[in-house]
Amino acid sequence: MKRIFPYLRFVVWAFILTTACHEMDERMNDFLPLKVREKYKYDYSAVYSYVYENSITYGECTWDFISASRGNPVVYQVKQTFNGFYVYEHSDFSGGPNFTKTDTTEIKNQISTLTFEAMDDGEVTFTFDVPYWGNKSLTFNRYIQSDKVDTCMTLQLINQVCLKREVGITSFGAGSHGNHSGSVCYSLIKGPYY
Repeated sequence: MKRIFPYLRFVVWAFILTTACHEMDERMNDFLPLKVREKYKYDYSAVYSYVYENSITYGECTWDFISASRGNPVVYQVKQTFNGFYVYEHSDFSGGPNFTKTDTTEIKNQISTLTFEAMDDGEVTFTFDVPYWGNKSLTFNRYIQSDKVDTCMTLQLINQVCLKREVGITSFGAGSHGNHSGSVCYSLIKGPYY
């Protein structure tokens, strides 16, 4: 009996350690911490194209999480402040399809609103604006079982979101395409900060 006790103790400790490590591996990490008062700064671009015209809006924007509703879903309102440039090109096709006529406008402190709707099951719906197409929404999971710090997901074939654990969106690209094409892209500069 005395010989079995050390062996039995080893087996019990091995079981406990294995169970604890297994539980740690299954922990769900928050890759999109949604918190009121946090801010993020992004490089931003929005592109629109059609047969006779193209435009690009580019610069920097700041996201300021200004409020959160109560209940399910929790709706987070984000004030987006943009500073940059809008460049418009068009062609009359008289000398070929070259886009020669351009107009550039500087934009300062342009305010718009984004929303994140967070459900109890961990799904988040992000609503944003796409040139020509208006509001567009994509849904993805904020809690991910992973030991990685960064992760990227492809959504609806052409859209992509990259997240960083305890940070949030590090890059985001989405668009709608048809006769008129529009797309937006965000790339994190810094954040979260207050």
